[in-house]
Amino acid sequence: MDWPEDSRALQGAPASSAVSDCVPVGANGAGLVRSRHTDGSGLVCAPVAVCCDGNMKPEFEEKSYEAAFNAELTRRTNLFFASGQRAEGWLGFDFVVHLDDPLTWAAFPGIRHRRATGMPLREMAEQVKTIAQCAEGTLPEFTGNLFIQYKRADYLSRPNAREWRHWRGPCYRFEIYQKQQKLLTEIVTRASGRAAVVYAAPAFHELGVLLDTQKKGAVICSSNISSVTRIGSGHEHFTYEKAGNMGKAFSEPVLVESSPFREILEQLKKEMGMSFHEHVMKLGENLEAAIEITGSISARWVDAKKAALAGFIGADGTDEEISAIDGSFLGAIVTVMAFGLVTGASVFLVPADGRVKSSD
Repeated sequence: MDWPEDSRALQGAPASSAVSDCVPVGANGAGLVRSRHTDGSGLVCAPVAVCCDGNMKPEFEEKSYEAAFNAELTRRTNLFFASGQRAEGWLGFDFVVHLDDPLTWAAFPGIRHRRATGMPLREMAEQVKTIAQCAEGTLPEFTGNLFIQYKRADYLSRPNAREWRHWRGPCYRFEIYQKQQKLLTEIVTRASGRAAVVYAAPAFHELGVLLDTQKKGAVICSSNISSVTRIGSGHEHFTYEKAGNMGKAFSEPVLVESSPFREILEQLKKEMGMSFHEHVMKLGENLEAAIEITGSISARWVDAKKAALAGFIGADGTDEEISAIDGSFLGAIVTVMAFGLVTGASVFLVPADGRVKSSD
């Protein structure tokens, strides 16, 4: 199956590498979460969508789960979120706070008011590069990138689901899109150890449980997180019965055991560190190469870059403007933004220092 047509970019905040241990809400570390969302009367508040085979669709949107997962990852680690919809928001929030003198931004008014000043885009790209280089004295080096492709899984509650018999009970199932799988796998290959790509899906399907896991800071540990490369090619679905890193890929069932999420992050921190500027340039280069090699999103790629650039300059991007920033630091940022817009994946930069921003 091809790429889903409703892929959306996550509107998120900056994020950060080590995830605290926690207990999956309602599961005590094992089994499925089966809590019900009620208003105190015992009645289910949210409607339960039913699949064509009688099984259940989630009561919440994929984007709601994304936002909850990313917010928790932000609190628990110091990864840098790099795939928001506005490049200026990323530049202005995620690393300007690391500058010794935040007033450095005042020296570059054309970046935030480019439409009013009429600054040539090439000059603007040079200013963005200068700001990034100014920040390098206070930013850590970066060792890798984490890509998270979020999935909203159906709850297979009835024995008539074909995957039921392989688990001998209820389980969860999400679709694997072949173009998506091919592109995500190629990203790992191109990065040569400096990237990890995972699917993250909730081990619950009820809105009340999502809200409860958010409140308790247990979204991550109530999720099933599987490595894209461990799943491999040729599968249509991925299934799992509980949170963790185990699942089965179908059509013909193949047991898939991924590394725990914490270990994935720790492994990324072992790679050689790069400066912020060098790391982002390499990230943009690898994404462009993976997209060209696989052809997975090539038909929409230029339009996505125009949209990403428009979010930065406050006006519609053009073919000429995209060409003008190719190979620049700003061009690399636009590439990362466009990737998030087209795929809906979240991209995080992994710093070498491994600081934990919060212990909640």
